Amino acid sequence: MFVSLYKPKGISSFKVLSALKKALNTKKVGHMGTLDPLAEGVLPVAVGKYTKLIPYVDLLPKQYIVEIFFGLDSETLDSEGVNLEALPEINLGYSLEEIQFVVESFLGSFQQVPPKFSAIKIDGKRAYKLARENNLEESQIKPRSVELFSVSNFKLKKQILSFTLECGSGFYVRSLVRDIGSKLDLPCFMFSLKRTKVGAFSLENASEPATISSLNLDSVILNVMKLKVNDKQSDLLKDGMPLEIELADGFYWVFDFDNELAFCSSSNNILTVIRRLC
Repeated sequence: MFVSLYKPKGISSFKVLSALKKALNTKKVGHMGTLDPLAEGVLPVAVGKYTKLIPYVDLLPKQYIVEIFFGLDSETLDSEGVNLEALPEINLGYSLEEIQFVVESFLGSFQQVPPKFSAIKIDGKRAYKLARENNLEESQIKPRSVELFSVSNFKLKKQILSFTLECGSGFYVRSLVRDIGSKLDLPCFMFSLKRTKVGAFSLENASEPATISSLNLDSVILNVMKLKVNDKQSDLLKDGMPLEIELADGFYWVFDFDNELAFCSSSNNILTVIRRLC
């Protein structure tokens, strides 16, 4: 089964799983789409045989609310080590519309350089470990192709910009923050980050790990259901196209007649192929 958890700020994604392991009395648990300790939000979790599907579910689009502070930068690109009680005041020199225009320039596919302090591997070692040992040069981190699907809900309060974004797999929001600051020629860091959605996993169906033991687990489980589709729907899914169909949010084994067609995710009545099975 899949379980939707809420990772609080200040702890690692790995530690979030301990309460669930205890509640389910199992060790076979894995999370999808890790969140940095200073980030919070939806953490999708697979239990038992569904851990085999983690590589596919991790490819689902992710939605975040990010806050950027302009006027100070950070080596880790987030608020780690920053004295939040003594932030400098500067004149941005930009309107909200001008900053929004810069953010929107990143929409679509582009090459992104991951942060130095990240879990990517370089010569078999985690980048953040090499960075903390001062054994990592920026040039050693190779850019990767990522996709930014949408940005919306822009707000600017003094020196803090907030907006909602939806992105694809492998996208680093901290890197986006760094690159926005670079285009504006302003020092900045990621003030806060909240993940609000990963496919069918959302804030509405997520539960904090501390409350799992006292909850009816059915309230946080995203079941995998069976769905039969007609010829036209089958052709669309075979071509990898999303299907507009009224369904409960969750995951589906989709059948074409009696043949397994695909493993899909449904969110807001849009059925998306995660993995084709034929």
